[in-house]
Amino acid sequence: MRSARDWLYRADVELLAARHRNVNVEYVATREGGGHLSRRPGATHAAVCGPEALIEAVRERWPADRVLAKTFAPPVFRAAPSGGAAGVLAPAGGTLSFLRSDKATTIAPGTLLEQAEAAGLSPDFGCRMGICHTCTCRKATGAVRNLLTGELSDEEDEDIQLCVSVPTGDVALEL
Repeated sequence: MRSARDWLYRADVELLAARHRNVNVEYVATREGGGHLSRRPGATHAAVCGPEALIEAVRERWPADRVLAKTFAPPVFRAAPSGGAAGVLAPAGGTLSFLRSDKATTIAPGTLLEQAEAAGLSPDFGCRMGICHTCTCRKATGAVRNLLTGELSDEEDEDIQLCVSVPTGDVALEL
C-alpha cells in the first residue's frame, strides 16, 4: 500500500486474522518508507487487490497458482500482430449489430462497450472491470470472449458483460 490511509477495511481484516490462525496479514506502506512484500514459506496463498504493478510484484514472489488477484484497472484489449502472438487476442472480423438502435458497424479492436460507444451509443456501465455487472446486456446471436476468464460465450439469447467481452465474429446485441 502506498500509505497507511490506503488500508481499507483494516480492522475487519485484522479481526479475521485474529480469529483464524492460518491467516497472516502484512501491510507495507511503500510511500512511507516501508519495504516490500515478503515471501511467506510453505503452502501459503497471497490475496492482493490493487494496481497491476502491485499484482505483478506479488506474482514474482509467490507461485502463480497461489495468487488470488483483482486489479483496479479494466482489462486491456491488445490486437495481435499479423500471424498472432501467444496471449494476445486477434481482432475478429465481421459485423457488430445493435438491434434496438438499428445500427451496425464493422468489428474493431476493443471491448463491446468501447465499440458501442464508438458507434454513438451510451450503454450503462459502472466499473469497466467486470465487477459491477451494470453493463450486462443480452446477446441475441454470435460469440464473444470474456477477457477476464477467457471463456467463450456462444449461446443465443444470453446475458454478457459489455466491458469485458470482445466479439469473435458477427454479434448482435439488444442495444
